Amino acid sequence: MNNQIELKEIKNLVEECIKNNNIDFLSNLIFILQNNYKELATLATDGNYHEGWLHERVLDYITYESN
Repeated sequence: MNNQIELKEIKNLVEECIKNNNIDFLSNLIFILQNNYKELATLATDGNYHEGWLHERVLDYITYESN
């Protein structure tokens, strides 16, 4: 149920950004989230993460290849 509330709030935020022509805010938010993911993936894979890796590849590395 929490995921639905969070998704609804995100949808409202996106709709407000579009309605108010605030694409810069939305773009910056996506950029920050993407950089945070890359940082976490790099830390989780002991620096072996490559930008081309899909999330599934990151999880496979953590599960099967890390010591």
